[in-house]
Amino acid sequence: MKLLFITRKVDRADAVAGFSYGWVKALARQAEQVNVICLQKGDASGLPANVEVYSLGKERGTNRWQRFWIFQKLAGALIHETDGILAHQNPEYGLLIAPWAKVKRKPLFMWYVHKSVSWKVKLLNLFVTAFITASKESLRLQTKKKIILHHGIDTEILTFKPKALSDTFRILSVSRLSPSKRLEMIIEAVSRLKAAEPDLNLRLKIVGEPVMAADFAYVDSLRILVRKLGLESTVEFSGPIAHQDIGAVYHEADLMINCSQTGSLDKAVLEAMACGTIVLTANEAFRSFFKNVGMNLYAENVDAFLQKIRQIISLDNRLPIQTELRRLIEREHNLEHLASAIIRRFPLYEHKR
Repeated sequence: MKLLFITRKVDRADAVAGFSYGWVKALARQAEQVNVICLQKGDASGLPANVEVYSLGKERGTNRWQRFWIFQKLAGALIHETDGILAHQNPEYGLLIAPWAKVKRKPLFMWYVHKSVSWKVKLLNLFVTAFITASKESLRLQTKKKIILHHGIDTEILTFKPKALSDTFRILSVSRLSPSKRLEMIIEAVSRLKAAEPDLNLRLKIVGEPVMAADFAYVDSLRILVRKLGLESTVEFSGPIAHQDIGAVYHEADLMINCSQTGSLDKAVLEAMACGTIVLTANEAFRSFFKNVGMNLYAENVDAFLQKIRQIISLDNRLPIQTELRRLIEREHNLEHLASAIIRRFPLYEHKR
């Protein structure tokens, strides 16, 4: 199996896109050859010998028109030695490669995890062989081409390490810093908890960075809120952390809180679970996710968060929950399992070329 993989960035040190590096390694263990076309290339060292990474040159300052023609040149050269194509997350990548896939009769899979169903996704549905997604809620498009294979969490990097009880209860948030993440809810919960229990030694670490213009204004509002509530010594904005180092951050935390309303399984929640970190989330995709871990870790509002945080703090033994969270990831959201499942499906569509 010779795979063409198209993704935004290959950079093992990147805080947001670093997981793509792990995807490439996992796919390479299942395929004879993996050729990667990426918009931008960073530190790609350590990849297997059967991987070649080709960049469209954003890191070199190429413009959109130049990148379009570089893509066409690479696609034309690589399509002949390709058995199947996997485009990752951005519908534009699927649309760009679709004409080549159609003419050369190559199966085209599109990995897509987002509640938005844009015109690009609808258009891509006409050309793609199959959509691969993480859950029913992760792709809201009504299509018979949907295949649910769960997320792919790199359990080799994100190792299990249960957190021992200590005098300080450490809460963590990991995400892009944007209004959709509703980080003010976490800050409010911490403020109310400190007011109700002044002797509780509490810390909140917010990991991530803003991207869009509205995100920067949002971060300013969060910092103002922290000062207004007198939480300067409690709340830390740590900035982005490289994906290869994020496991250590999860290990430090007693609890990871996610207030995102993306409507799909948030990858940061699953990463924390892989590390044995207890999580709380307001994301509706997790509403029935925790039924077998001993505690419902879904909460809709600040009052529910406070109740559950107090319950977690009061636990004398958190290990059973931590262990079951890790097992859930190993069983259902393991990167090696996902890579294998994707590669195994390509031959099933050969007759449809």
